[in-house]
Amino acid sequence: MDTTFQEKVRLLQEMEVLLSAKRKLATKDSFERFVSAYLSHLTQFKTPPFHQEMMGIMGKMSTQIPEIPRALFIAPRGFAKSHLCSRFFPLWLALFEKKRDIFLVSSTIALA
Repeated sequence: MDTTFQEKVRLLQEMEVLLSAKRKLATKDSFERFVSAYLSHLTQFKTPPFHQEMMGIMGKMSTQIPEIPRALFIAPRGFAKSHLCSRFFPLWLALFEKKRDIFLVSSTIALA
């Protein structure tokens, strides 16, 4: 193989590692950025203000001494409450080791 081609491949691999590290650093302290960076392919539409508010509240709940110890979100069916609260948020908490134990309770078998 051509050495310049190998050099370009090596540089691209290094860039991928750097971009990955930058993305992790940018999303570690922001649940909203995490959803945008890693899970945007699972959302159908632009993030509505309601979800931005929910993500902001959940982000405040993730610290060792949370500003908000508990939250209750009430919205009609189909407003993606379960996606945010039962799937995306626990994933973010676990990946960045923000919480040691995550316990979910659900009244439906699909989310249990």
